[in-house]
Amino acid sequence: MNTSPVISVIMPAYRCCSTICDSIESALCQDVPMELLVIDDNDDDSMAPIRERYAGDSRVVFHKNPRNMGAAASRNRGVELAKAPYVAFLDSDDLWTP
Repeated sequence: MNTSPVISVIMPAYRCCSTICDSIESALCQDVPMELLVIDDNDDDSMAPIRERYAGDSRVVFHKNPRNMGAAASRNRGVELAKAPYVAFLDSDDLWTP
C-alpha cells in the first residue's frame, strides 16, 4: 500500500558524503510515512553514488540547488517542495534514534 507522507524531512547536503548515508538511514528507520527531501547545495563533492544507492526508494527525493545557497536557504527550498502537512529538519551529519 502506498501511503501519503505524514512528514517531510528536509536535509540540506553539502560536503557530506562521508556522513549522509547514516543520516538518511536514521530517518528512514522511523515508523511514520515520510518523504525525505535531500537538498544538494550544489556540492562539488560527488553525490552520484548516494543518489544511486537510494534510487529505488521512493521516500528519498534529491533536489540540487542551481548554485550554492547555504543551509538556511536550502531548508527554505525544502519547505517549499514539501508535500506533507508536517516538516522536520535533519542535518546530513546528524542521526535520529528509532
